[in-house]
Formats: sequence, structure tokens, C-alpha cells
Amino acid sequence: MTPAHPDHSRTLWIGTFPVAGIGTPAGLGEGIWRTELDTDSGLLSPAVQVCEVPAPSFLVRHPHLPLLYATAEAEPEGALTVLGVGDGATLTPLDEPGSAGAAPTHLALLPGLPGGLLVTSNYGDGTVGVAHLDPHGRPVGATSALRHTGHGPRTDRQEGSHAHSATVAPGAGTVLVCDLGTDELRRLRVVEGGGSPQLVEDGVAFRFTPGSGPRHAAFLPDGRHLLVVTELSAEVVLQEWGGKEAHEVTRVPVADRSDDAPLPSHLVLSPQPDGTLLLDVAVRGPGSLATFRVSSDGSGLELLGRAWTGTSWPRHFAVVDAGDGRSLLVVAGETDSLVRVLERTPQNPRPRLLEGSAQVPSPAFVLEDSGV
Repeated sequence: MTPAHPDHSRTLWIGTFPVAGIGTPAGLGEGIWRTELDTDSGLLSPAVQVCEVPAPSFLVRHPHLPLLYATAEAEPEGALTVLGVGDGATLTPLDEPGSAGAAPTHLALLPGLPGGLLVTSNYGDGTVGVAHLDPHGRPVGATSALRHTGHGPRTDRQEGSHAHSATVAPGAGTVLVCDLGTDELRRLRVVEGGGSPQLVEDGVAFRFTPGSGPRHAAFLPDGRHLLVVTELSAEVVLQEWGGKEAHEVTRVPVADRSDDAPLPSHLVLSPQPDGTLLLDVAVRGPGSLATFRVSSDGSGLELLGRAWTGTSWPRHFAVVDAGDGRSLLVVAGETDSLVRVLERTPQNPRPRLLEGSAQVPSPAFVLEDSGV
């Protein structure tokens, strides 16, 4: 259904895996899809494929240029795709630099001169790829690689380093890498070199309990605390950030004890109109979202409840501001090829499932377009 109120419409980009699923060869028809979300009703327009690019499982929009960056999650060598965003919400592939590693799963943009850095977390071999951008946001030269070694106790998932995401710390001088394979929060430091920023290895900011498998992180607005979701132990770890090292405050489970292999995937921290902070975590095994209230002083987490997403294997989700204190949570259900919508209101912080849905083959990522 086409949204009834265009003024209340939001463009969403949907990144996908190969139709046969993650781990199958990339470049066999998958790409980036577009749908329109009606923020009044929560309905999604029929999704359309706007470009065919290999395994775009993670997307980042440039903050002020009409560019979209996508991973090409492939092995043994991954790549990136730089796309131009045109009138009518069209996408045109422009560049395809290497990711300097295998199976890139995450992208982060660092501002700088002349154009900043594009940081890629390569899950397959644990490398972190660093691409320099020109003032037009286009990659310059080859992507360099920061390599890491180590392992964890899980021989099936932690036989080596697996960089899963990179989070820019407040001040943009430090990047923290969640390494699922080594149970570490790796620290990278930004240094100036030859007129442009460089990234260098700078030690370990935090070592998790062996077998935790840190996956994604987010800083609280105070810049003094961060949250890390651990995929293998299925927990959220609240930490105090000291600028060089992190210290654990508390950890809480994200799934019910009866859930078998919950495997949380993504987290989003959302400030609310009343000044509170809510944390949502997608949990793939039971197909749920776990919602927590975060203490304003960063001292603790309170589970508010778990909601079914209406999808199978929710890999990623986006939180869209719908106005009047409402939020719409748009979830990519990877294995049932379905994108669903949940609603949060000021009266009920626990999301409820709406009727809105869109069919997309193997959706992996949801990104609200910034409209720049």
C-alpha cells in the first residue's frame, strides 16, 4: 500500500544478503531496496530494488553529501560500494574499493581533512580496513589494513580475530572495535599524518569474560558510558568509559532462560522526550526485541519487556521518529524475507507489532535516508 500522507513519509534503504542466504556466493542478484514508511499509519510501500550490488549487508549515509556506502560481505576478499543518491531516491554505483579483509560487516565514518576516513570491520579475518576519502566523499588510493591476532574459548566462533563493528568514541580521536573472536574491545587512535588522519592500533580498552563475543556498541549521550551487546553470551554490558579504558558497571541478559541460542544482533539507544533513555536489542533466535530503561547516571539497566518482531531472525532494525513522542521500529527479518514495523508510544515504551510489512529477499539492514 502506498502511504496515504506523503508529508509523513520516510524513505528507507534496505540492504540484503544473497537470496540463498548468508555464506552463499555474493553477486547473484542481491542489492539495495527502497520502501516508504508512512509515520502516521506505520504502513510500508511495496519495496522495489533500486540497484544490484553484491551483499550490501551494512549501509552508511554520508552526513552532508548525496552518497551511500555499503559493505560487500564476501569472502575471501570483501569490498565496499560507494553509491550516489539521486533525485527520486535513486542509487548509482560509483566506486568499489576493497575492504582490505574478508566478510566486512560494519562501516563507520570519521570526519577529518580533507574528507575523512571510512572504517570497515572485516569479520572474516579480523582486519580493520581504512579508506581515505576526498572532499567529495570518494575513496582515494588503496584501503589499508590493521591486522589483529588472538582467539577465544569457542572453537566454532573464536578460532581467531573477528572484528564485528567500530564505534567512534566522543571527541573522534578514538575508535573502539568489538572483536567477537578475541573477546576484546580494541582501541584504535586517530593521528595526523601528511595532512590527513590515520588510524593506528592503540591496545585494548576492555577484555570481556571469555566466550562473550562482543558484537556492537553504543555510547550514552553523556559520553562517559557505553553499552556493548555480546552475541555469544547474549548479554548487554554497561561500561564506564575513561578515555583509554572501559570498566564494567553491570551486565544483564537479553533473552529468556528458555531461549535456545538467542544470538543478539543489534542495539539502538534512543533518548526519549521525557529525558529517559531506552535501549532496544534485536535477538535473532526467538525473533524478539528486548527493551531496557537505562539509568540517567549510567548506573544500571532495567528490562521493560520483550516483544515479538513478527519476523524470523531479526538481523537489524532502525528507529524512526514519528513525532509526538512516537517511534517506529523497522525490523529486517533475514530468514523469512520480511520487513516489519513496531510502534512505541510515550504511554507504552515496550514496542507493539503493527500491520505494516514489506517483502524483501534476505533483508539484512534498514537505514532511514537523511535527505541531504
